[in-house]
Amino acid sequence: PGCEVFINFMFDSVNRFINVDSVDDHVADLFGCEDYVNAKGLAGDLRRAFIHDLYARQLREVAGFDHVTSFGMRPERGHLVYYLFHGTRHMKGLELMKDAMWKLDAIEGNLFESRLAEQPVLVGFDMVNTAPLQRALRQHFGDRPVSISEIEDYTLAQTPYAKTHVKKLTLKPMEEAGDLEVVSSPRKKRLSYPDGTTVRFLG
Repeated sequence: PGCEVFINFMFDSVNRFINVDSVDDHVADLFGCEDYVNAKGLAGDLRRAFIHDLYARQLREVAGFDHVTSFGMRPERGHLVYYLFHGTRHMKGLELMKDAMWKLDAIEGNLFESRLAEQPVLVGFDMVNTAPLQRALRQHFGDRPVSISEIEDYTLAQTPYAKTHVKKLTLKPMEEAGDLEVVSSPRKKRLSYPDGTTVRFLG
């Protein structure tokens, strides 16, 4: 129960040889199923997404990891070579992994490009686009009162975003825009969301 995995999944090699019938047994062993055959009729981003999602599914459903994240690695020559998959059963492990991912990719939190490794970071923390997260929160919680901890847990486990994106980058602009109402809170200043705060999403 306390085990975590960190796997270097060589996507480029799998993608290149998945149509080669002579290695079918090896590919089946890699995925732990034969669903990979459905990738053979796909190409480009569709095949990439299918291969990625199938491996992530197997880590969840067969290996039993509640939380699975991945981080793409793209070298200078341009195409994606491998994914780093992380699997954990604990929210804290997920939180730490997402913090590391967003530190390397401040735009979407899921891709490292070596050509940018020595470049200064031009996109700051405040520039993360949380509009998709705002929509997801409204859709998931509706207009019922919800605690900050519930929002953080949902964000962490069910969206690509990190826990650090919730308060300043998501709830604050929503309250300023009139899309969020604070139901109760021990806060001492406006536009802050300490533990014990309950909010309601509007609109």
